[in-house]
Amino acid sequence: MCVASLNESEIQAWIDRKSIEKLVKSLLSEDEEEVKVVGLLS
Repeated sequence: MCVASLNESEIQAWIDRKSIEKLVKSLLSEDEEEVKVVGLLS
């Protein structure tokens, strides 16, 4: 992929999408851990 062919807004959108995916994945993994802890406590 040639970065030079992309304009700045496309690059920014791609970075935003990647960071949102990371955020969602981290939230999901945190939720799974909380569920496990709640399951152990109950």
